[in-house]
Amino acid sequence: MKKIYLMASIVTMVAANAQVSINDNFESYPVGSYFGGTWSNWSGASGAENLRITTAQAASGTKSGTISVDGQDVIMKVPTAVSGVHTFQWKMLVPADKSAWLAFMEDTSNPANYGTDSMPFKLNFNTNTVIGTDNYDNKMYLSLYASDTSVSLTPPIDYPIGQWATYKVVFDLDSAIVSFYINGTKIIETDYTAPGLSVGGADLWKFDTGNIFITGSTSTNDPCEWYIDDFVYGEGDLATTEVTANSFSVYPTLVSNQVFNVSGKSKISSVEVYNIAGQQVLKLAPNATSVEVNTSKLVPGTYIVNVTGEQTKLSKKIIVK
Repeated sequence: MKKIYLMASIVTMVAANAQVSINDNFESYPVGSYFGGTWSNWSGASGAENLRITTAQAASGTKSGTISVDGQDVIMKVPTAVSGVHTFQWKMLVPADKSAWLAFMEDTSNPANYGTDSMPFKLNFNTNTVIGTDNYDNKMYLSLYASDTSVSLTPPIDYPIGQWATYKVVFDLDSAIVSFYINGTKIIETDYTAPGLSVGGADLWKFDTGNIFITGSTSTNDPCEWYIDDFVYGEGDLATTEVTANSFSVYPTLVSNQVFNVSGKSKISSVEVYNIAGQQVLKLAPNATSVEVNTSKLVPGTYIVNVTGEQTKLSKKIIVK
């Protein structure tokens, strides 16, 4: 029997073997259509379905990815996993009176097969949907695979509307359990009933108003518009505080004497500086816990500093005078 538990427990620990393999804050990408690396699309070739990079919103730095343009159908690709524990974590903003839709897929490796791949775990935000006696206006819900022709739904769930929030999904494939968190609080833990018991990424879709997949429901979806930032993927249960911890310091952020400093609790593997157009203008590999960065060759203006260590990353805005 399927188990769905609504919860409110705070995450305070992280698995000892947790390893981050993707940590993407979008700062190095040019503004506009983007295709490459982690970010593909349903057709598998660059085009209208691509992710858009924007400066309209950002959880950190100056850029984020947006799903807000007609025709978008973005695929978030990771290697297909059939065992172990796997965590997807991201920051997301859904503006007031807007909707969002994200579905985790069993496999994203072969675009030609996407039409038959299962999407066993879907996140639906503010769909203005009425199903039975449940009204999901200004709420979200999760739809979970039940069979080839049916799904099971969670009750309405509150989420931060018009605010950046941290969302996390943990797939424990060995135990066939999936858990969903908002801002570090576990909201739901339930059976993972994917037919192939695997996970390989997600579909981020710009759906049409009124489009809904639940038979017998009524829906007048608000226009679809949402933003994603600070996307992290890794093996193990990555605690929110562990991934986003401010392990590095960048100072001063107003650079008037041609140098700024970076220091950390652990060794700094790289320091990258980007201008507001997304072009890399400096890169250092200090392999030390502190480094002084010379900005004498930079023109005055605003820059983003990306600092990377063993399992954490910091983006910081500086102004060079």
